[in-house]
Amino acid sequence: MVVMNSFGKRLRQLRKEKNLSQDDLAKLFHLSQSTIAYYESGRKQPTQKTLQKLAQFFTVSMDWLTGHSDLRKPLNSTELEGPYPIGKTVRIPVLGTIHAGEPLYAEQNLVGYEEVSADELNGGEYFFLKVTGDSMIGSHIIPGSKVLVRRQPVVDNGQIAVVMVNDEEATLKRIKFMEEAVILYPDNPNYEPQIHKADKVRIIGVVKRVVFDL
Repeated sequence: MVVMNSFGKRLRQLRKEKNLSQDDLAKLFHLSQSTIAYYESGRKQPTQKTLQKLAQFFTVSMDWLTGHSDLRKPLNSTELEGPYPIGKTVRIPVLGTIHAGEPLYAEQNLVGYEEVSADELNGGEYFFLKVTGDSMIGSHIIPGSKVLVRRQPVVDNGQIAVVMVNDEEATLKRIKFMEEAVILYPDNPNYEPQIHKADKVRIIGVVKRVVFDL
């Protein structure tokens, strides 16, 4: 989720650093001036695509822009690049766990790397997460498999995402947004859906595919 107060304040800060009016910024992104005003006041949430474009334009990390990090600059250049070169392979980190209060790629989280064809990546920042639980077996996400995750703070209804609730260890669930709440759905009838206040749920990324080791 976007931390709206932080996002609005940081967007206003970045805009003023470039000496842009709300109308100037709106024209650059083909938006209305009122939309920029709503963003800055916290009354409206930007789309994932708009967030990425804003981060690219201001050369800041999406985590910083959305209020989830105090590190202003991107962690690596791939977060701000376009499509990777066709035919190349990209070395993607494999994480065993994700804990609150630690950098995503902290040494204690990192368990290895996987090579991925650049043809299936479309810019952005990616990581693999090892699966330990069975709450998503209905989507063929089984213990011992790995999921390829695109790091982003916003996902669509119904997508499977890596989320962190109440700043605890991250988990995989299918997402549904309500007006002031988020429902985390397992894909296993042995588990019940979880309902949380929207401001208690942090989205880390969206699952793109599952990898099984033979």
